[in-house]
Formats: sequence, C-alpha cells, structure tokens
Amino acid sequence: MGRLGLGAVLLVLAATSPLVAAAQPNRAQRVQEQRNGDGSWLRLTETESEAEGQRSLQVDLRPASNQPYAPVLQRVQALADFPNGRWYLHDFDGDGVSEVVEVEYCGAGPNCVQTLFKVNPARKTAWRFLHGGFFTVSRVDDFVVTAGRSSCCSWSHLVYRFPSDERTLTEKDLAYSINVSGPLESDSTTARCVISKPTGKHWVLTKPTNERLLQLCAQYGDDVVINPPDSVPEP
Repeated sequence: MGRLGLGAVLLVLAATSPLVAAAQPNRAQRVQEQRNGDGSWLRLTETESEAEGQRSLQVDLRPASNQPYAPVLQRVQALADFPNGRWYLHDFDGDGVSEVVEVEYCGAGPNCVQTLFKVNPARKTAWRFLHGGFFTVSRVDDFVVTAGRSSCCSWSHLVYRFPSDERTLTEKDLAYSINVSGPLESDSTTARCVISKPTGKHWVLTKPTNERLLQLCAQYGDDVVINPPDSVPEP
C-alpha cells in the first residue's frame, strides 16, 4: 500500500521563498500529481504547519489536460493526535482512477488506521469509501479485501461486497472473514484457514466458491487446511 505508482512526489520547503518563510515559519508542503486512465488528473497537496499545529490536505481534480484544477476533497489532521499521519494517491482497485489514502497512525506491526476516499472524475465528487485498521486493501473480483497481521504468525482478511453506489462500506457489506494461521508445531508445515460468514447476528463456517478468495488461504503456502474440525467462526 505504500507504493505511490507513477505519481510524482515533490517536497517543497516554504523556506525556499524568504517572503513565504517569514509569514509561515516551519511550514512544509508535499505535492503528488497523478493522471487517471480516463485522462483526468488528481493533484494532492499536503501542507504541514508546526505553528498551526496541523496538517492539511487538498485534492484537486482536472477533468482534462486543457481544463483547470478544482478542489474535490479537503481534510485536516492535528499534529498532536496524528504526528505521523499522511495522505497519498493509490489506485487500489485497478479501475484507472486513484483513490486518496489517509493514514492516521500505525502500530508496532504493519497495520495502520486508514481511510480511503474514492473519486468520481465525471461527477467531480469524492466520498469516504473505507475506514479501518489494516496493512493492505485490494479488489478481488466483486469484493474489497483488507489484510492485516493479527499476530506474529497469523493474518486476518475482511471481505466486503463492492457497492454499486457512492457510499461508505459498513459491516452490512461484510461477506466473509478469512483468518490464516501459520503452522503451530515446530515440526509441522500445515497452516490453518478459518473462513466465516455473517448469518443474522451470528457467524458460521463456510467455504466460498470464488477461487481467488480461497487463494488468500495460501498466506503460508499451499499446505493449508480450510476449516479444520476444531474451527470456531471468527468475525
């Protein structure tokens, strides 16, 4: 998820201009610009001000190369709350239009609390699409899949149905929970994969028919048992 694709990232210190530096000390700006598959452009401008104690974001959209930029998304982070927060552009679902990824904070492992915003260049809109704590997010056919490390030797995947409208994913969109654990015994090479799905207020064991989702069980190789006899549904 840390990969920024083909976007150009520039770090510009306000101190390069004495006039700006005098008015706005301890201020830094980073710009990332990305061309979408439909010919539109996104420009992400992140500005951090120690004097104001905040980090701000503005995302501008240019529908075509001969048209001007116009803002579609603005965000603010308090430096005291999110000292290592950041934003970047990344096309996680491969539809040719970059999403805006907001990172709030990260734990000791690879997982970070993040929010993804999708952009519709034709409608000139942006909306909050997904929020949670995970390492990566990807699209698998008609599903959105987050992956996060749940312990030293296990990974958890939450599988959401991809919505057909512009809205935020919620628990009602959850289709499966896939939890993969590495070999528990030192002399074993067999991993465990527990797959559950919500049914009403409960979770039950299941096995998806989608082969690409089943491939998530191969986190530790092909030697894996899906839903062994002692499995317990895990949301």
